[in-house]
Amino acid sequence: MSEKCQTQGVRKAAAEERGIAIDQIVKVMVSAACIRVDAGNIKRKQRTIDIPWSPKPKGVATITRAPGHTDEKLVKSVARAHAWLADLTAGRYACVEDLAAAANINPKVVRQGLRLAFLPPELTMSVLNGEATMALKDIPKTLPLPWAVQREVIG
Repeated sequence: MSEKCQTQGVRKAAAEERGIAIDQIVKVMVSAACIRVDAGNIKRKQRTIDIPWSPKPKGVATITRAPGHTDEKLVKSVARAHAWLADLTAGRYACVEDLAAAANINPKVVRQGLRLAFLPPELTMSVLNGEATMALKDIPKTLPLPWAVQREVIG
């Protein structure tokens, strides 16, 4: 039995346990504090179920990877970002647009890639040593510059 079928079965069983068939549900409302299931009038009685919950804050993720798993794209991207930053600070390229033209890529790609040159030092070292517990796709494209905030966002 698939996980989806099992989940639907659990929901149906819970609703039936309370005397509500799944097809009798009129509306489901989600708020910051609870999920309200309205089954309308059953046997001339208004049936409402409130399920307390708290939504997961946006921008916060818990990332778990198997030990020893290295995201090669992340390693290459961090190394490339530091090389680009070195080229720009040494004056080999006057601006991001010149660097992008030389690399034959869009300047937006360079700007987004450069954010990885400003990761906290311990995170950069863990990436380059293959000890990072994240993948490139786990790092937001609009990463704040303060390291304390980056640590909260990335984990």
